[in-house]
Amino acid sequence: IDIVNLQHEYGIFEGEWGEYVITFLEKLQKPVVTTLHTVLQEPILDAKRVLERILQYSDFIVVMARIGIQILERIYGSFADKIRHIPHGCPNVPHVGTAMMKPSLTLQDRVVLSTFGLLSGGKGIEYVIRALPQIVEKYSEVLYLIIGETHPEVRKREGETYRQLLLNLVDSLGLEKNVRFVNRFLTESELIRYLQATDVYIIPYPNREQISSGTLSYALSTGKAIVTTPFLQAEEVISKGAAVECEFKDPNSIAECVRTLLNDDQIHQKLGRMAYEYSRAMIWPNVAMRYV
Repeated sequence: IDIVNLQHEYGIFEGEWGEYVITFLEKLQKPVVTTLHTVLQEPILDAKRVLERILQYSDFIVVMARIGIQILERIYGSFADKIRHIPHGCPNVPHVGTAMMKPSLTLQDRVVLSTFGLLSGGKGIEYVIRALPQIVEKYSEVLYLIIGETHPEVRKREGETYRQLLLNLVDSLGLEKNVRFVNRFLTESELIRYLQATDVYIIPYPNREQISSGTLSYALSTGKAIVTTPFLQAEEVISKGAAVECEFKDPNSIAECVRTLLNDDQIHQKLGRMAYEYSRAMIWPNVAMRYV
């Protein structure tokens, strides 16, 4: 082994704010490149202490949104020469129309909205469900796909509490015909098929701090019209015109954005093209070369 690439997210490692990873870094006698999945703008003391040590032991730091460089310099006084911006990678897939992909998933008569990822309480999916009555009022054929199983660590701690909360919400709003849970871990090819069949992709994260999102990168790579809250990585995508911004924790804002896209095919098509073009620099081979 010539080099170690540490993928850092606070929830992965044990101890206070994942501090056990520091022991590993202290003992390691190889060069370390750390990729940060979250960069908190206002970290509490323990979180700051853990990241300071990680920065200290890392030869290079990778952030997946450019703003991460500014945050690290402002809070940790990190040296710019140690930090690199490399985007979250995505697969290189053809840009195809939804009509071609829907029949294989028996979705040909539906307007498909979707969100994918390992389910946990911080995903904000409840805000999309609350937005649906306003969308369904005009587009009764809308189907919102919630794709992915519950995060294994979350399942260990709290079982299926969050999924049950979402199911109860669907039931209370009478949306059984408009929401479908795909409750399993999909292979990459299955996931891409679902995305290619999606008309509008929604990312309702309630937390601005998230600096990387595989789900955003995959939606871009399949040329989706995307509605997203302005978390750190998404802010950059929105600023380039490759996604539409909705407000945090705001079902009305989500509904308005989705309705705008469904009402105007020209805007909808243009947004998908912009997303696909934006993703070309992020396909896996290009990201791999940036790491090299």
